[in-house]
Amino acid sequence: MKNLKSLSNHLRNTRLKEFAEEYVRQVSTMEIPLMKLFSHLSEDQLIQLSVKSSDDFLLSLENESALEKVKANLELWKEDKLPEIRKNEIHPTDLILFYAAQKKALYPFIAEYADTAVEAIGIIAELEDFYTKAQTEGMQTLFKIQTQTDVDLKESEKMYHLLVNEVVDYSIIILDVHGMIVSWNKGAEKINGYKEEEIKAKHFSVFYTEKEISAGKPVKVLEEVAKHGKYTYSDWRIRKDKSLFWADIVISELKDEKGKLKGFVKITRDLSEQQKANEEISLKTEELKRSNKELEQFAYIASHDLQEPLRVVTSYVQLLAERYNDTLDEEANKFVKYAIEGTTRMQGLINSLLEYSRINRNKKFEMVNVEELLDETVKDLAVAIKEKNVKLKYEKMPVIYADRVLMGQLFFNLISNAIKFSGDKLPEVIISAKTTKNEFRFSVKDNGIGIKEEYFEKVFVIFQRLHTREKYPGTGIGLAICKKIVEQHEGKIWVESEPGKGSDFHFTIKRKKEGDSLPAENSET
Repeated sequence: MKNLKSLSNHLRNTRLKEFAEEYVRQVSTMEIPLMKLFSHLSEDQLIQLSVKSSDDFLLSLENESALEKVKANLELWKEDKLPEIRKNEIHPTDLILFYAAQKKALYPFIAEYADTAVEAIGIIAELEDFYTKAQTEGMQTLFKIQTQTDVDLKESEKMYHLLVNEVVDYSIIILDVHGMIVSWNKGAEKINGYKEEEIKAKHFSVFYTEKEISAGKPVKVLEEVAKHGKYTYSDWRIRKDKSLFWADIVISELKDEKGKLKGFVKITRDLSEQQKANEEISLKTEELKRSNKELEQFAYIASHDLQEPLRVVTSYVQLLAERYNDTLDEEANKFVKYAIEGTTRMQGLINSLLEYSRINRNKKFEMVNVEELLDETVKDLAVAIKEKNVKLKYEKMPVIYADRVLMGQLFFNLISNAIKFSGDKLPEVIISAKTTKNEFRFSVKDNGIGIKEEYFEKVFVIFQRLHTREKYPGTGIGLAICKKIVEQHEGKIWVESEPGKGSDFHFTIKRKKEGDSLPAENSET
């Protein structure tokens, strides 16, 4: 199942530049004081800088070291050891705003990456959990910096406001050691409904139900925080207008350098809209599944039912041509020829449609030796390979968990395309494979006529053609079938190409079994 780690791997390997560009775009919409240090850089230079930092960030999410890196960088900030940036150059709000920009930059890629609503919701939850922890660490470090420089409580509150007041997606509240509200940001006002002057100096139990207060829940929560350093939970909470909302809550302790408890920080997210959005996503996903199933059934039944009348038409046209060939004039014979070609082409389209609709039916996954599978595919293509004197190379292929029949069809289609679109050159096809922790990456590279960049997406659309049937025969469904097969294996397929210089079709297959393997020299870490 896809998660934040696999999303990070996917972005690093296939969408790094797009993510870096989105991050720069998000940062540019926010007024972050620290950005003045980069004002001399052009947009391209900023993106180049962002690509490097984004790669490091995504790798840290992938190998689960992100929070440790946050802590390490915060310690460097506290000790004024950040390279090229002094501690007093970092405005407190920079931390929160950079985190917000990072998170917003990731969101657009989640929907396109996740296969189901459940996966999307899970990735969002992991992301929110990470940024909640990162923000808590940031505030803890800020608190330590303030105590180190002997800032009194009032100054501490002012600096805290600078840090969190503009954050409106989270309710961030500072409590004293008794649970009394000391500080209140705009997010808390938005979520809870109180103005700061209305709520300040009140006990945080004001957000709990009468039943919870009677049961001593607020007191128990602070006891848990004091015992473990942090307490995370989800529950119903009460706004000023007495309406309830579902909240995700993290309460962490604040200590001075000597380890003495100074208070608590309470971060709350209103998940009501997210729950509503999740429900809508789930409904749309179910509708899409039903729609896809109905379309597959329709395609299968319609194409199957079309076979018989088409065979009748084809048979009678051929009979007409055979029986009256001598009596028909040249123009009539031409019409008969066109009719036979049309029905033959229609037969090919129907068969292709049937083939396309069958991909989702009766999948049988097993361990597949890709090298042996390619040996069989080459035998099936022996005539075409011999006719065009094709140079075909592959070695050190992996053993994968997949549908053997579909994988055979996938390689057959890609190799056939490479041979078909070779132009005037002697076709050369090189097939290679590499592996990461989560997936196998295959490449089928040729030296053929190539594809313009504007058609990179179109070639995978069903019945889309870039050339005439006279020049390159076929139904225009081969690559659409490849795309569907790859998606059945929870992978992605894309092409890199340049007209006149060949094409390189890449696709990934998700690793699902411990028995998946690839020779060590072809592996990536």
